[in-house]
Amino acid sequence: MIRYVWLFLTGLFCWIFLRLFNKTYVFGRKNLSRQPNVLVISNHQSWVDSWALTFAAFWPWGFWHFNLMPWHTPEFNNFYRHPILALISSLSQCLPLTRKKTKVSDLWPLAHRLKNGVVMIFPEGTRHRGLDQSARDVLSKWESGAACLAGMTKATVVPIAIRGMSDLWPVGKKFPRFFGNTIVVVIDQPVDLSIYWQELGESEFDLVRDRIILKSISLAMQTALQATLTLASKIFYQI
Repeated sequence: MIRYVWLFLTGLFCWIFLRLFNKTYVFGRKNLSRQPNVLVISNHQSWVDSWALTFAAFWPWGFWHFNLMPWHTPEFNNFYRHPILALISSLSQCLPLTRKKTKVSDLWPLAHRLKNGVVMIFPEGTRHRGLDQSARDVLSKWESGAACLAGMTKATVVPIAIRGMSDLWPVGKKFPRFFGNTIVVVIDQPVDLSIYWQELGESEFDLVRDRIILKSISLAMQTALQATLTLASKIFYQI
């Protein structure tokens, strides 16, 4: 109940902040199926991407299907060092991971949440804002954790790209720019990974045995998200 109230209030704040104080354009909401076992992958531009994306993709219908409100995977050292920030993160449905120290065993709690709901993850592994606009059109790097999580659950993978958040919260600034920003969110069609799920069959995912399939899954997810980011950037420049 506390989480529900907290997420409703933060969602309402996001609506005021992103819709009234700034211009936010969301495309492709119909591509996000309202069912469990959905893995949302996105590029990462600012501290508050998770809130913006949750608002863009899940507000307000997520409160009528609360089990489908997404779980998030923040970096432990960024969000769980301070007790108040840790409390806020926990109320916001976060399961923290530690950068460069995450093991496959650490993903099983996420896999459980994913099987019964939705998980949102940033496969770049860190924020990428670039020194200029063109650098923000390209994914900076790619970590294998998202593909591993998809393989463990045979999830429906939905790529979502966001542009404009790096202008809302510029590099080196302690606080965001509250007014006059343009934000574009594109929710693309699910990545077709059916051929890999057929190869895995009914057996449980094994990182060593299935490493070749994992690389293919990871590449397919990366290619799909880059295409979505390219489309979001094109729209962003035209608005």
